[in-house]
Amino acid sequence: MVTSKELEQRVQQLEALLERAGLAVKPRSDKPEDRPDYIEWGSKKHAAFLGLVLLEDGQEPPLGQQHILAGKDGQLYCLEDELGSMRFYPGLSLGEVVPVVLRQKINVFESDIPPIPDNAPAMWTPEPIGV
Repeated sequence: MVTSKELEQRVQQLEALLERAGLAVKPRSDKPEDRPDYIEWGSKKHAAFLGLVLLEDGQEPPLGQQHILAGKDGQLYCLEDELGSMRFYPGLSLGEVVPVVLRQKINVFESDIPPIPDNAPAMWTPEPIGV
């Protein structure tokens, strides 16, 4: 069985190998913005994460989507995958489901960042082995 000390040596060797290859290992930051998977609220990446396509005036939907809705500021939106929204609503038609799902996603996208309650527990952050 491998000991913690041996695992720590292996991790150090791997980090040195990555650094020699030009892939520097960044020190861990407590700020969520520094994480590689961070998506800024209200950004184009956020819209894509929600499955929204932002359209300009007169622009045709990329895949011929049938349903287009405007947001608060007049921005036009459509769903990236209209048929995918039906998996949660079996038995309903595309015309009944897509406008509701599209409006829900637009409302989430255009809303403010949700507040964190004062009594919310701290997020769990895994610690390196051997510390």
